[in-house]
Amino acid sequence: MFVLRNWRLNMFGGGFLRISRYSLNNVGRQLSEHLCLLNVDARFYKLKCHSYANFAAFKCWNCQTVVDTSVPRLFCKNCSLIQSSEQQNFNYFELFNICEQYDIDVRQLTLNFRNLQNRLHPDKFSNKSKEEKILSESFSSLLNKAYTTLVNPLLRGLYMLNVNGLNIEEGSVTMDPSFLGEIMEWNEQVEEANTKESLENLKQNIDVILINLYKEISKAFNDNNLNEAKTLLSKAKYYSTLLEKIKEIDVQ
Repeated sequence: MFVLRNWRLNMFGGGFLRISRYSLNNVGRQLSEHLCLLNVDARFYKLKCHSYANFAAFKCWNCQTVVDTSVPRLFCKNCSLIQSSEQQNFNYFELFNICEQYDIDVRQLTLNFRNLQNRLHPDKFSNKSKEEKILSESFSSLLNKAYTTLVNPLLRGLYMLNVNGLNIEEGSVTMDPSFLGEIMEWNEQVEEANTKESLENLKQNIDVILINLYKEISKAFNDNNLNEAKTLLSKAKYYSTLLEKIKEIDVQ
C-alpha cells in the first residue's frame, strides 16, 4: 500500500515555513530563499517501494545548508552533523527503508534497526556538542518506538490504519455480538485457570487464533480493504488483551 505524504517545510530548526504577508522591505531579502525551498518541495522523488511523494526541505541547524529530504537524512552532507528527526516527520517504513506493507521481512527490519542505532545511539555522541546529544537521543528514541511498532503484527496494523487516518478507538468499531460472547467465554476460562498448565494451554490456543487473524489482516491490507482490516485488528486487540491478562496471573 502506498501512502502519499506531504513533508513539512522547516527553517532554522523550528516552525513551519509559511509564505504569507510580507512587507515591501522584506520581499527582496526573503524571496530567493523561499524560491529555493519551494523548488525542492516541488520535485518528486521515488523511495524504495513507495509511490511518488512530495518532499519538502529544511535547513541544517548547524551550517544552514538546505537539506533535501527526498530520502531520510541522518546527517548533513555539508557539515556531516546529525539532523533533526522531528523536522523530517518520518513514516516508520521509510525510516527503515522497507516496503510499506503489512507483510514485512522481520529479519531485514531488525538488521536495518541495528545499523541505524549503531550510528545514532547517544553513546556515539558522548563527546559531541549539547545540540548533537539532544538530536541523537531524539533519533534513538524514535528508532526504538518505530521498531517496536513495526515488529509487532498488531501494532504494525494499527499504525498502518493510523497512517490512513483510521483507528480502533472505543466506539469506532461495532463488534458482532457472537464474537463478544466468545471473548466473555475466554475471559471466564482465564479467570478460572489455576495452574500453569491450564494457563499455558489457553495461551497456545489464543496464539493460534491470533496467527490466523494476522493472516486475514494481511489479506485485507493487500486488498486495500481498510474497513475489514480495522474490524480484524479490533478482534486481534481483544485476544492480545487476553494474553496480557494471562501473563499477569501468578499461579504455583
